[in-house]
Amino acid sequence: TQPEWSSIYLYRQGIRQSETCNKYFPRTAHVLETKCPHIMAGKCGFGSVYFSKLKRNTKVKEHCGPTNVRWRCHLPLVVPENSMEGSSYLRVGLPGVNEKCVGWEEGLPLLFDDSFIHSAVHRGNFKSDGSSSDSITDFELDGARVVLIVDFWHPMLSDSDRTALGVLYPPGS
Repeated sequence: TQPEWSSIYLYRQGIRQSETCNKYFPRTAHVLETKCPHIMAGKCGFGSVYFSKLKRNTKVKEHCGPTNVRWRCHLPLVVPENSMEGSSYLRVGLPGVNEKCVGWEEGLPLLFDDSFIHSAVHRGNFKSDGSSSDSITDFELDGARVVLIVDFWHPMLSDSDRTALGVLYPPGS
């Protein structure tokens, strides 16, 4: 198989993907929209929410987000066993300066400023019990790592800062 990184967006650049939210992930969308006041999605073009799947033997090259007004959260939903043994990880920061490498653990969120350079590696293995989440069965798991990625406002921004950014960079910009 070809290594691959794929996504299913609930919000893309601040715009709600209504069919995906309503048809496939209504509970997830409802929780995010009613219980997460610091979410950027729907308020600013820098805010996205999506399921991210890395197939086995995939490396996402080093990259950085467009701004430091957001923090990105990875909520791991499916992490094949042995992913914590150095074969699958998120790397944030400059090597030798402020670099941190962290493995994903199901249910344990990772929060980082994605304006810093970062990359992801997933070599992956099969889960020994063959388990997967019913809500993401269309993902063809086969040893893949799946996280829900949610963009939140940087906590140092005031409400007026957030409003101004939403005007300058409206959803879809």
